[in-house]
Amino acid sequence: MNNLRSKTKKLIMALDQLGFIFIAHRKQFYSDKVGKVLTIIKLVEVVDNATYKMLHPKSKAKSATLEIDIMESFRESDILLKLAKLYKLAKEQVEEENKYGTNDVKHEEVCGRTDKDR
Repeated sequence: MNNLRSKTKKLIMALDQLGFIFIAHRKQFYSDKVGKVLTIIKLVEVVDNATYKMLHPKSKAKSATLEIDIMESFRESDILLKLAKLYKLAKEQVEEENKYGTNDVKHEEVCGRTDKDR
């Protein structure tokens, strides 16, 4: 489990270097159904207000930074796989940006902000 957690942290740091800020929240709760304490991992992305308004034009949010839920899972491996996909897309986007000399990173393409993905 520690190996997966360390890989998750490394991918989050790598995405941070590319300009995308992600946080993995861990929350524990007691499940009556299973009869024990469970841990759920929630992956969120921290975005500035301008980016959030671009993605959600009808939003009235006024905070400087906002957290967008990406996914929740009981398994660390699911979070790790999602981060690996996001890193691959972000890396391709940065390489394309460097290749053509543009500074226009398409945030929706990297983070997959469509309603069908949620």
